[in-house]
Amino acid sequence: MADRGCNLECVKEGDNAIEFVGPVKIVLVDQPKSAYLRKTCYAALIVLAQMMMATTTILVMFYSLSYKRSACFKALHVFLCTVGLQIIMLSGILSLNNLSGSSAPMKISDCRFEHLFLEWFGLASAVAGVVTIFFSEYSSLFTTHSCSGIAATGMAILCAISGLFVYDFRSAANFPEEYSPFRRFLNYSHQLLGSLAIFLSSVCFILGVTKTSFIKWLPLYDMHYYAVMFCIFYTVVILYKPLKQLLYIFYYFA
Repeated sequence: MADRGCNLECVKEGDNAIEFVGPVKIVLVDQPKSAYLRKTCYAALIVLAQMMMATTTILVMFYSLSYKRSACFKALHVFLCTVGLQIIMLSGILSLNNLSGSSAPMKISDCRFEHLFLEWFGLASAVAGVVTIFFSEYSSLFTTHSCSGIAATGMAILCAISGLFVYDFRSAANFPEEYSPFRRFLNYSHQLLGSLAIFLSSVCFILGVTKTSFIKWLPLYDMHYYAVMFCIFYTVVILYKPLKQLLYIFYYFA
């Protein structure tokens, strides 16, 4: 039952209900109001971050439609990298957060499967977007934007490989405290690489929306400032929990 999001009604309706026979003392402890308030505010921030992410990325996708057919690889680069590095991979991080809407009713193992599916799908889109650079006839391939994007994709690949060894679905261990020392090290490395990949992808995205070509396409010059602020906001909200866990780990072993 601990691995399942459930309430009293689903226990009554399910066939895996646990029945206690004999005198049993059950103690129900409500969480402190301050903790509940923090969770409520964080859940609201997650919803706001998802709306800001949708607004900003949809704007960039519309921009990718402005390219002519002769520059289709440039349009594909913008589209695929935005979908992979900014939408799907960030949504994959949120799939492990129990305050996110899709993860709230799920088992821990199902959340991990959703995380694995989204991250690998996003990684495939990001790699395809990086490959299109070499067919796009850009004037220079070694800009700050391209280097941060390639670094983000490289970090994501290493993160995905380490994740395959961390999330062993055949293992009975569900929590990091139950992992072996080597698997626990891989889990911490996985979180660190994933956080760096998301950070670098947002840096790459911000450098992209501040390019002259994108700013000239906008109907108002100041609109790109909002895209930058939105990106910073949803990146901070999404990375808050994994970074908090990493800081706790570093403090614990320091």
